[in-house]
Parts: sequence; C-alpha cells; structure tokens
Amino acid sequence: MSAIIPAILPRTREELAAALRKLAPIAGVTVVQIDAVDGRFVASASWPYAEPARLGAADLARELQDVLAPYAGRFVIDADLMVADQIEAAEAWLAAGASRVTLHIEALGEPLRALAALEHRLGRRQGGKPYELGLAAGLGTDLARLASLIPHARPDYVQLMGIRTIGRQHEPFDARVLARVRALRARYPRLVIQVDGGVSAETTRALIDAGADRLVAGHAILGAADSAAAFASLATIAAGDARYDEAMPLTDGDVRAIAEKANEIRETIVEMLVAAGSGHTAGPLGLADIFAAFYFHILRHDPKNPEWEGRDRLILSNGHTCPVRYAAMAHAGYFPAEECLTLRKFGSRLQGHPERVRLPGLETTSGPLGEGLAQAAGMALALRMQGERNRVYCVVSDGEQDEGNTWEAALFAGKYKLGNLTAIMDRNNIQIDGVTEDVMPLEPIKDKYEAFGWHVLECSGHDIRAFVAAVEEAKAIYEKPTMIIAHTIPGRGVPEIEFDYRWHGVPPGAGPEDVWKKGEQGAAMLRELRTLGGRLPHEYA
Repeated sequence: MSAIIPAILPRTREELAAALRKLAPIAGVTVVQIDAVDGRFVASASWPYAEPARLGAADLARELQDVLAPYAGRFVIDADLMVADQIEAAEAWLAAGASRVTLHIEALGEPLRALAALEHRLGRRQGGKPYELGLAAGLGTDLARLASLIPHARPDYVQLMGIRTIGRQHEPFDARVLARVRALRARYPRLVIQVDGGVSAETTRALIDAGADRLVAGHAILGAADSAAAFASLATIAAGDARYDEAMPLTDGDVRAIAEKANEIRETIVEMLVAAGSGHTAGPLGLADIFAAFYFHILRHDPKNPEWEGRDRLILSNGHTCPVRYAAMAHAGYFPAEECLTLRKFGSRLQGHPERVRLPGLETTSGPLGEGLAQAAGMALALRMQGERNRVYCVVSDGEQDEGNTWEAALFAGKYKLGNLTAIMDRNNIQIDGVTEDVMPLEPIKDKYEAFGWHVLECSGHDIRAFVAAVEEAKAIYEKPTMIIAHTIPGRGVPEIEFDYRWHGVPPGAGPEDVWKKGEQGAAMLRELRTLGGRLPHEYA
C-alpha cells in the first residue's frame, strides 16, 4: 500500500460522498482516512475533548452505510475518531464499513481499560472480518505515555500528530514530530508509524527519512487544483532515496558494526594506557559502547571540520575517562590513530584530562569533577536562545553525583526546561575509594532527577540498540532535559577486572596482581579483547 493516505474532513454527509467520488479514480490511492470530530463529521474548528451532541451508534451506522458501501472494495477506510465516546463510535464506523479505527489516547480516560472494553465488545474482528486498531497521540501528549501503552494494547499502528491543533485545516507543520517518530522507531523497529497533519511536498521526505511508514495528507491532496497530480507527487517524494539528513534507524548490521568498533576502541585504550604508564582503565573500557554509538551513529559531527557550527556538542564531565574519547575520535578520523600512543606525554595534545585549546573536537577542558553538567546546561540554553537546533550531550559519572555543582546544574536545566540537553550517567557503581553506595549512597538516583524536573530513562550501556533508542526518545522530549542512566560494567571486555573498583585509577602494568603479574597485564588484556573467548563483540554485549 502507498505511504500516502488522503484524508477527508467532511462537514456533511454530502461532502463525504463527494470527496470519495473524487478520490475513487486516482491510481495508487488504496487507503482513505475520514476524520470524525464530533462522532459524525466536523462540527467545530478543533476537537474540544468534551462530550458532543451526536447520534447514537446504531443511527450513525445507518447514516454512514449508504455513503461507504460503494467504496467497500475500492478503499481501506480508516475512521479517525476524535470523539468523546470512542468505543461506541468505533463500533458504529466498523459496522458501516470502516476497517481501521484510530483512537486518540487523550480522550480514552484510562486507555487500557477502554481498550479492554473495546476488545470485549468487538474482539479484534468485526462481522467476521479483521479490523486494524490504531492509537493516536497529539504533540502535547508525553511520548512516554504512548510508548508505555504499546506493549499492552498491541496496536496495529500508531498515529502521531504533526500539527499542534488537531481537527483544523491549514495548521502549520510542527517539526517536533520528527524527533517523536525517530524515538518510536528506535524503540519499536517493527511498529507501523503514521503521521497526520502538516504533510506537504516540503515535509514528506523528512518524515519518511525519520522513520514514518505512512503519511496522512488532507488539504495537500483534496485542496489541490489537481488532486491526482498532488497525490502522485507526494507518493513520488515518499518513495525517493533517503537523504540521511538525520540519524537513521539502526539495522542489525549497524549494531554489529558499532559493537565491533567499540571493541577496537577498547584495544586502543589498553595500548594507550600501557604506553603512558598511567591513567584510568575501568571507566574508559566500560564507556566504549556508548562512545562508539555516539561517534559512529548518533552525533551530527564532521571530523574534517571539528568546529562546524551545525555540530552537536558532546561534553565529557568525568574527564579522567578521556582515553575512551580520544580512541573514539581517532577511529572516527579526527587525528591519526598512532597519536593515541602519545597519551599523557609532554607536549602531547592528548593530556590526562581533555584540554579544549589543544585538540580540535573537544568542547571543554575538564579536570575537577562535577563541572561538565553546568557547562553543558549553559551551552544548551545559549543554543536555544540563538534558535539553533544543535543538541548538547553530556557524559557524567555516578561518582561525581557527590558534587554539589552537579545538582545546581540539574536545578538550572530543569528550571529552563532544556529539552535540547541530554545527559548520560555512567552508572558503573564504582569510584576511586570503592563502591558508590558505600562511599556516598546515590539511590534512588532516578527519583532525584525526576524531582529536579528531568525526564529519566534507564538502559544498559552495553546494549547499543537500547542506548540509541533512549537517545532518540530524549530527542522527542522537548519540554524538559533528559538523563539517561546507562548501567555499565567497569572494565568491560576483560572479565578478570570487571566490577573491580581497584582498576578505577590505574593502568595495565600497575594494577592488582590477583590474576596477572604487572608486566603481563597489558598483553593479557589485549588477548582477551581480541578474542573475547571466541565470542563476537555483539554477542558479548
């Protein structure tokens, strides 16, 4: 079926019939959406979410039957039910000949209970024939609310609104829906996503590139002088080659490639630390998957033009883990890989903590813990004030949550609702003196950030698909900053040192001799990383 779905917004029964007659001869039109704002047809400029005056379900079904019957074999009819009693209306439209019903979660009250009532009354088949169930959400509805319903409601598709006010013609397209599409696509790769509102020749390609499967276009088709030509033009744009202006959904091949790159980064980290004879081992190894995902999928950046104004900003607050950033940057092409072996040498650009003025591609100079989140928040506010679309990412450690400066920054970001700021907490549960919960208990860390006005997500920092999905969801949260608590294993990739806080601040060659003598540690770690016990990196993750 075509990715483009014409929509009818009729005020009367006659208008509906006329629009169906106009669409019937257009080649390629297989699905038609009919917007029902008052349970029947459009009665007002926008949906008030209130109980309207309407016909009963049986009367409505009879009224619609004659209009829809001639097109039963021509179109799949999608009834977009912007009504108060959506369950009763769904029964009427299905009885009249619709085979899809789109329900808006804002008017369902308790959605799961309402959907259970629908299934109890109708099952998932109507009149012996299957029907499709869609769940719609407006731009003002928290995406997390819709996402949480999907596993339980099992909709056949979801519909995201691309305009601010639904049920109204000529509303301008709201680009925030692009991030919402990408977030859902990342979390649910096989979910059918359609967007309704603001679809035009200018927005179609961007929506398809973001991951939308179907686009509902009303005025752009039926309001055009030549509806057939308008439909054909949108369909051609939707079918064109993707431009990859934004991060595309991850494929299985992408996940494998990023996992393999992460392991190459780990090998480089060990080689750097051995050459330096000092530095931190556990944290950088644990962050390798996250930095591989950033530099090889998530970030908008240009290694050949590190100061590009359109770049995303990546701040490393826990600067002592900089070997992972240096290694990732080298593999991404910012500087020659052999320069990594100059780590911590006199005159090197790769100091033990990142120095902004030495190495292009760094955003800040970091040293004392706890400063990065404040710097990132300031950048995010400045970019928003300038009207820029760049995003700011800030990697912080769990240990630096002991710093008061961190919480001042958290208050600041929450107050100013910095939706363009995403922080990633390396929750590896260790710091230099021991386990975090022994040194200074942090839990319940999620509740604390939520209380400061943040949207909080949790995932494994080694599950690349889950981490990318969390970042995509963060892009769709525009009314507050997001904290992603990424659970990582310190020393990841070298089982003999995993979870051992004693490897927090020492390099191979200076670590505990429980398993290997000091002179054997670097070579032993590289053997582990290069074989992973015979397992591939993506299987180990």
